[in-house]
Amino acid sequence: MRAGLSPYRQILDFNMPGAYWSEFAGMTLFGNSDLSWRLYDLAILSVLTLSAISVTSSCDWLAGLYAGILFALIHGSEGPRVAAERDEVMTMLVMLSYALVFLGIRYRRSSIFFGAALAFALGVTLKPTAAVFGLVLGFVALHQLRRQKVSLIPYIREICLATVLVAFGVLAFLLWRVSFTAFLQLMPLGRFYTNMGKPTFGYMLHYSTPRGMVFLLPLTTLLFFLNRSWENWKIRAVLGGVICGLVSYFVQSKGFGYHRYPFVAFALVWSGLEYFTAIRKGKINAFIGMAGILTGALLVAPFYLHRVPTDVGSNDRTTEGIVTDLASYRAGELQNSVQCLDGLDGCYSALYRLQLKQSTGLMGDQLLFSVRSDPSVDAFRNTFLHNMQNAPPKVIIETKYRFGDLQTLDKIDAWPAFASFLQQNYRIAYQRDALGYRIYSRLY
Repeated sequence: MRAGLSPYRQILDFNMPGAYWSEFAGMTLFGNSDLSWRLYDLAILSVLTLSAISVTSSCDWLAGLYAGILFALIHGSEGPRVAAERDEVMTMLVMLSYALVFLGIRYRRSSIFFGAALAFALGVTLKPTAAVFGLVLGFVALHQLRRQKVSLIPYIREICLATVLVAFGVLAFLLWRVSFTAFLQLMPLGRFYTNMGKPTFGYMLHYSTPRGMVFLLPLTTLLFFLNRSWENWKIRAVLGGVICGLVSYFVQSKGFGYHRYPFVAFALVWSGLEYFTAIRKGKINAFIGMAGILTGALLVAPFYLHRVPTDVGSNDRTTEGIVTDLASYRAGELQNSVQCLDGLDGCYSALYRLQLKQSTGLMGDQLLFSVRSDPSVDAFRNTFLHNMQNAPPKVIIETKYRFGDLQTLDKIDAWPAFASFLQQNYRIAYQRDALGYRIYSRLY
């Protein structure tokens, strides 16, 4: 966008508009380096943990700290590749909303509901599944206010005001960038992507819960009944968040680890609440609660701490290789004249480090080389090929990354028209099979 390109119209990406404000916030607050992105990730985890502490403060603030630390370790074990993922930011916003709603009810301040609804609405601009959390928490919160014989009108007014404000903000952003029509046209691609590489239900179920939590959740479920937690409206609300987290995971139909984040965060908060509540009740409850706390501290935490990656991942080596090979071209020669055919294997990171702008706004080739056909994909391909033919870049970098299919450098054969364009106009300058990429140079 800083180069003047407009989302959806020139930047060919079907993520929701919230992805732009999220990354803008990270880069504005912390900078553009790899370290800056890690600092942004730590800031997200910090807000999430503080929100969890606020959510659990009526029971024991240590329950929220317990949940926040375990979530950070589980997230950290998946490596920097998932730092500041949209699901992580959405989870932070939803947890913040819970904290604000609980405070608003405690102090009977409807104005606090404005902040809660604002955070929820921003979460929806990242991932629409955040709306499910808002509906569940809204129902529980308004029911609790009614039981306290408080007028609901001021609270509903604040919720509506914040929601409308965010909706108008998104609309203004799209109209400002002349992207509203393009946004609507790209939405069918999102539906197509949802059905790409769809794993079996058994796979989704198997990977829905991190391994370490398998030791915690049985104790949590047992304590839910021993503590009679269904009588506590806050725990009911948190349990609603756990269920919504599972819904969000299964609706996205990919089985990615970071798609579990809402479920993991709320399940850990639920566990912390049950364990620390049980300690106060004494007897068998206290014994099971202490067992849960010690299991998390002495078994789950070290397990994930040990799994935090300390080596360089394969996509980082690919990035370094591409950076080295592009150094053979003259300085400035590739500015606005280089194109990645990649998803997650390091090409975009290489261009980012070299501060090179692509010839087009393509952000991921997942749909270009899909083996499945669809009218929306055909239109997407035609737009990209038209841009390439009108202004062919000097260099094209292809990685073997291919979403939901065999990882191969021959993926371009799935789109014969583009394979023909490449063969007629380019030659292979570098082929790094070990690193999984090719670099093509234009013939003229």
